[in-house]
Amino acid sequence: MIFHRDRPNAPLALSPHDDVRSIALSPDGKLVATGAQHGKLVRIWNADSGSLVRDLDLGSSRVAFSPDGRRLLTTGNGLELWSVDDGRKLWKGAGESLSALAFSPDGRLAAVDAGTGQILLYAADDGRIVARLADPYPTALHVIAFAPDGQSLVGISRDLFQVFAWNLESLMRNLSKSGLDAEMAIPRLAEAPAAAGRADARYPAP
Repeated sequence: MIFHRDRPNAPLALSPHDDVRSIALSPDGKLVATGAQHGKLVRIWNADSGSLVRDLDLGSSRVAFSPDGRRLLTTGNGLELWSVDDGRKLWKGAGESLSALAFSPDGRLAAVDAGTGQILLYAADDGRIVARLADPYPTALHVIAFAPDGQSLVGISRDLFQVFAWNLESLMRNLSKSGLDAEMAIPRLAEAPAAAGRADARYPAP
């Protein structure tokens, strides 16, 4: 359902698309992408009319628009980046069907929980891996997100009991100076005690 601020009593249904678990709204508010947990399609909709714009032939998937709204990340076949305008696949990365994913605020990086004890950061322009972050959580993270200034990445555990954070300051400096010419190592944040052992940047939920 889409609720428009100027017509809050007339919600717009995006249908059909069963078992939707991932929804993304483009930054300009014109498009909505939906991904199902058990399905065969990622669907892109017109947010004003509710009409279907495009289908991507994928299975279970999460979705995320780039900050400029021109590209869409999906995870149906691992991390993939698509052109919203024409539905072209731009590149493919690692990950699983429902891996946590995120775009950096400036749109230059895409992150995915690779499901191998690592979070991978990709250069959004060409899909090169530019950093690998050790993931202390034993199973897939529930969600990951960049801080608004892009200087850190945070993740929430699947059981929702722990929050993890990684310092990306050195990576962002390298991005500014050299345009991501080489893969970077990510420095650790200070460790914090947690209920189940210790790991990089682990914070128990209140």
